[in-house]
Amino acid sequence: MTTEIRDRVTRSAPALPGPAMGTAGPGILAAAGIAGAVLGLLGLITVLPPSADGVSALVLGGALVFAGVLFRSAAARSDIPSAPGVRAKVAGFSAEIVLGVVAAVLGVLALVRAGDQPLFLAFGAIALGLGLWMGSADLEQFDRAVPRTATVDRRAVDETAGVDVLFGILAVALGILAWIGVSRRALPLVADVGVGAALMIVGLVLSRRATRA
Repeated sequence: MTTEIRDRVTRSAPALPGPAMGTAGPGILAAAGIAGAVLGLLGLITVLPPSADGVSALVLGGALVFAGVLFRSAAARSDIPSAPGVRAKVAGFSAEIVLGVVAAVLGVLALVRAGDQPLFLAFGAIALGLGLWMGSADLEQFDRAVPRTATVDRRAVDETAGVDVLFGILAVALGILAWIGVSRRALPLVADVGVGAALMIVGLVLSRRATRA
């Protein structure tokens, strides 16, 4: 019922232009998500040595920073169609940037073995999950920054936000389990695969919407 009301409001609202986003940014985000997921998977199947486990956290942390900057910049310039003149919320994207930096730093610390590597990886998974989760809170409003197309595309972005919440919570849970000593190497890598997959989905969905706009 709520979705139907929102769709009717969106269709009846004035067509605000919204900043052109293009496909390059979402495409880069999708590629970074794929890279992080693949690196995490290679670590899980022991193709990569344990000494390289921090690479996926570093790549995904950078991807979160890129996503937060991209989305925050676009959303800050947009108006919400159902409430002209009201700026979209960007606090979640700002938190995504900060947590992405934290995850990247932890990935570097794990790579250089500056301390307990599994502990760095566990905290990195928690930071990635929280960043993905908090960024999803603003993703629906960011949808207004992309030129409007079909209702089905809007629903796709809404569903993408749900995927981010799910994988974000999963990554946090896996990071906490690794922190307390459960599968200290494997669980953070599983979290990295999930976060990478979520970022890939976001990038592909938004890239397709920008292409069809």
